[in-house]
Amino acid sequence: MKRTSLWSAALSGACLLSVYAGSAQAAGFQLLEYSVTGLGRSYAGAGVVGDDYSALAFNPAGMGLKQTAGGQVGVVLMNIKSEVKGSVNLSQDTSYSLTPYSNRTIVLNEAAPHFFTQLPVNEDITFGLGVYAPFGLSTNYRADWVGASHAKYSSIEGLDITPSLSYKVNDKWSVGAGINFQRMYANLTNYPYALASSPMASMRSKVEGDDWGVGYNLGIMFEPVKDTRIGLSYRSKITHKLHGHHSMKVLGRTAAWGPGTAKVTTPESFMLSAYSKLNEKFGIAAMAKWTKWSRFDDLIIKSSLSPNGPLVTKENWKNTWMASFGAEYYHSDKLTFRAGISYDETPINGAEYRTARIPDNNRIWLSAGLSYKYKNVTFDAGYTYMFVHDASARHEIDGTKLEMKYHTRANLFGFQVQYDF
Repeated sequence: MKRTSLWSAALSGACLLSVYAGSAQAAGFQLLEYSVTGLGRSYAGAGVVGDDYSALAFNPAGMGLKQTAGGQVGVVLMNIKSEVKGSVNLSQDTSYSLTPYSNRTIVLNEAAPHFFTQLPVNEDITFGLGVYAPFGLSTNYRADWVGASHAKYSSIEGLDITPSLSYKVNDKWSVGAGINFQRMYANLTNYPYALASSPMASMRSKVEGDDWGVGYNLGIMFEPVKDTRIGLSYRSKITHKLHGHHSMKVLGRTAAWGPGTAKVTTPESFMLSAYSKLNEKFGIAAMAKWTKWSRFDDLIIKSSLSPNGPLVTKENWKNTWMASFGAEYYHSDKLTFRAGISYDETPINGAEYRTARIPDNNRIWLSAGLSYKYKNVTFDAGYTYMFVHDASARHEIDGTKLEMKYHTRANLFGFQVQYDF
């Protein structure tokens, strides 16, 4: 593979963010895992149920539903297993051979923490602050697999710090807004020459970069009758220009190093959520989310190791929908059970655009959870089993076409503690 294509190979398919597997959570490289009560019902009713302090991340208009000062800390643990099978086809003028590793089960274990707190300013205004990750990607292959020239390790980490305000207009309407201060960081590696019998087998390409960007959340909530709520929220796009470096190592020693940049825009999205408490024992919820993934059309990279100009990788992603339905059973004032189901579309527009870094496909969520309240402390637990549709990849980089099949399943375990002051 030519040196001028190394950034393209290293960053192909990665539009950047948190420490988590893009093939396991929301489609593309989104994350929703910053509410454990939401996890238990597949995020149906996100932002308008009012059962934890995470509303500012989904719909800031719902912050006032808690009516108390308090906060929460939580984590979602992710166990992802993906069976990988396939081969790589070389161009006729390629003179190197490939190592035999191709069929393996890849296991990833990641953790996504979050923190939220809020304080009522008066009867109508509530201030909140959240620290969480709305995007994420992690994949890790062995260095001797057949697709090492395309991808070895991908870790895209991000952090949103979001101060927010909500305002209760009257008994039926509330509005809210927040500012997203977002940090993006990427650490991506590949082995551009995957040789079995040459010193070049140990050549490694590594790309690192980070950036801060600013966006915003807006939300509105309508309660036509008591305990029935509908919310509409908007999350803005955020443009990042990642600054970092690109290094090449041969036999563990740096052979080339230089600065580089990549411009990335995370997509805007709309979310429509609804919740209704039917009676003292049961409540139902729903959610539909639209994401403008078509913004991820081309990935343009500038590197000092690319003397022929910017490197362009065609991604051609499409806009997507996610829809979920959930239910709550209020066993007592202390104990609540919940469950949910969701269908989530992938933005990847065909096997030729599916890369080894993001082997994403449509998925189904099956979720369950519970909450237990003791005095002013609430303990939440949630679980999701995720079926990811089997995915085929036929992605080509500089004469090497990687033809793979992925069979992926995921288990998500969430734990959270709320404290009401």
